[in-house]
Amino acid sequence: MSTDRHNEIQSTEQPLAVNLVVWAGLGFTVLAIIIYFVLRQMLVQLPQDRVEFEGIRANASALTRLIFVGASGAMCNVVGLVLSLIGYVASAGARGVALAGSIVSGVLLLGLFTIVLSSFLTG
Repeated sequence: MSTDRHNEIQSTEQPLAVNLVVWAGLGFTVLAIIIYFVLRQMLVQLPQDRVEFEGIRANASALTRLIFVGASGAMCNVVGLVLSLIGYVASAGARGVALAGSIVSGVLLLGLFTIVLSSFLTG
């Protein structure tokens, strides 16, 4: 009788845990979108003049803030993608949400790598 109760508890707790993973992945994806928006606003405020920009390159704290915000967005993006993929593989009920989170995270990550790669190629 105790094994029946134990099996019943395990079968009801597993979908809840998987759904939590899916929603956590979607939450990290939304957080990455917000951080990328903040990074974009920080980059828009950079000076357009070459001389003023050279002054920013000498300011280590400004560059550190930009790198920190960009790395935080990338990490949230990767965590969101991994959690969404885990939720998609492990879940039968929340596959649509997991697929949406995976697609959005993948597109964001692809966009980030495209921007980084193009900046390396242009100098």
